[in-house]
Amino acid sequence: MAFDAPGAAASGWEADGSTLGAALRAGLLEPIPVPSDRPVPPLSALPATAAQAAQDRYLENLERPVARNASAAWEEGELAQWRALWRDAPVAGWGYVVEPDGVRRVVFPWPAERDDELVRLCQATVERRAGRATVSTVGATRQINVGPDLPALAVRRTGGYVWIGTSARDLERVAAPRPAGDVVRWARADLRALRGEAGRWEKAEGPAAPEQTRPLSDRVLGLLGWIPNTTSISVERKRTSGGWSETLVFGTR
Repeated sequence: MAFDAPGAAASGWEADGSTLGAALRAGLLEPIPVPSDRPVPPLSALPATAAQAAQDRYLENLERPVARNASAAWEEGELAQWRALWRDAPVAGWGYVVEPDGVRRVVFPWPAERDDELVRLCQATVERRAGRATVSTVGATRQINVGPDLPALAVRRTGGYVWIGTSARDLERVAAPRPAGDVVRWARADLRALRGEAGRWEKAEGPAAPEQTRPLSDRVLGLLGWIPNTTSISVERKRTSGGWSETLVFGTR
């Protein structure tokens, strides 16, 4: 499938639908470096005030590290329902758009009768991270709000597809993807926009160290350093009678 994303820093279509869940979670639902598989802390009874006089369990000792085996009691929360959803309604592929200002959008084919279930799980994840969340309707978009009506996530249907972004405003001009003939996978990246993120990547990942690999700063920026005159990359994979062919185009100044 293909769609227009003029001016995007990166856009593409992935043919492997099994990667959608992880991408949606890391890109929009929980945009943190390493989302936990068990993000819900365990609940335990409050200590008795008399019996625990010698051990104050209401305070944390910052000089004593938390025991690693304590994390085994943490729970999956709504993540188990997400896995069941993707298992019961697998998608054939999905697309993404990343704007130069960091705005992200994801699109994938989705049955209309399961829209409510999708929005409900999105709301559950938002509530786990930000507290009470409400769903409002903004035009053709359902927006999940937290706090004083701050947008956290938005879902909009276009034909047989669903777009997910951070707010209804980000989804105002989206359209349903269209068939792209024999193309099964494609991607486009504006390398000038990626180079513009260099300072943020290095700040987030820290200074270089021999014993540490920084995925973005060391790999992506290192690669871009070898192709300083290249401003864009486009990839297209097409189905052929003998399998598939792939075309890689480097754009220059």
